[in-house]
Amino acid sequence: MYVADSLLGLLAVSKAGEVTVVANKYHNLTISADDVKVASNGDIYFTHCTSIAKEGDRDIGAISIVSIVASEQSGKVFKYDASTKQLQVIIENMTFANGIELSDDGSFLLVAETGRYQIWRYWIKGPKAGTSEIFMHNFPGFPDGVRRGSTGFWIAGFGYRKKMLDAIHPYPMAKKLLLAIPHFLQPKPDLETFVMHVDQDGKILERYDSDGKIVPSITSVWESAGKLYLGTLREKHVSVFDRGTEGS
Repeated sequence: MYVADSLLGLLAVSKAGEVTVVANKYHNLTISADDVKVASNGDIYFTHCTSIAKEGDRDIGAISIVSIVASEQSGKVFKYDASTKQLQVIIENMTFANGIELSDDGSFLLVAETGRYQIWRYWIKGPKAGTSEIFMHNFPGFPDGVRRGSTGFWIAGFGYRKKMLDAIHPYPMAKKLLLAIPHFLQPKPDLETFVMHVDQDGKILERYDSDGKIVPSITSVWESAGKLYLGTLREKHVSVFDRGTEGS
């Protein structure tokens, strides 16, 4: 099993619980791994969310806010080649690279770029192999976890977009002033949240919204037997949503 750890990098965990560091440096960059997927040939794809985290800082929520408000572009997607044991950057200059998922046939992967409200597609096989393109643009919130479903993909929306952030986006000085104010006064994601089901081309199939009272700020979603299992950074439990009984 492989684990993405924001402090330790990409880790391998054996069945006996032994932990091995697979990758925690790339040249002079300390890797802040966020999500990871393994292809059928053993190659590993994972995101490096941002380079602005300070050593020992595990408050990934606060780090993401600074990254997004500043519109800094240090996020990356790495490929770890199973045969050569070498790291390669396949997408870079991202504003908080987040969830990652492989397609069912392994021909491409999707990557959530939280700070720009978009999902990227990177082609692994076929005539477009080695190239990337926008899969979904102008997402209605902050895209976080991406998971393959029984059909298509599920995307967790950590929160809705904020009009203030959209308004100041073209003005770097305004963003610097916003980041200069005390942390408790800076904008934070709302508890309201949602999950979205899309097909292989990014067409929306389903969407479920939550007021955040039971399931706040969803960061991950996994589908099984008609139910959605929802994770969040704000709680210490996994919530279950039965798609056959809306509002459960």
